[in-house]
Amino acid sequence: MSRLLQKLGWVRLPKNRSVLLCVPDLLACGALPALLDALGRELPRTSLFFMAGSREAERWITDNIAQAEVLSLPLNSAPTSLLFLLLTRARVLIAITDPFWLPRSFVAKAYDIGIPVIVIRSRLGDAEA
Repeated sequence: MSRLLQKLGWVRLPKNRSVLLCVPDLLACGALPALLDALGRELPRTSLFFMAGSREAERWITDNIAQAEVLSLPLNSAPTSLLFLLLTRARVLIAITDPFWLPRSFVAKAYDIGIPVIVIRSRLGDAEA
């Protein structure tokens, strides 16, 4: 499907409910293998969609994850975000490192319609955890 249609919220309907994995950059791709292994065990019938914040992250995902479907981010508007979330049948949105690179209305609309937003491997400046 074309990137323009995806930006307008139109995506291919998955067979099952889905998990949206939001990967901002190449550095965050290191967390994907363990996360995908855990998701595969816990939610075996769930479709996975990837949303990459950079071309390098998108390239890493398509090169290293079999049958990975990388979607374009929707435009920063409530109607396109709602359409995107409904058509992907999102069950949960997982943001690696932080959710602040995602369109603001996308995260807000996910919250509004009851889709949990989970942040993993968050970086808080130079602080060590």
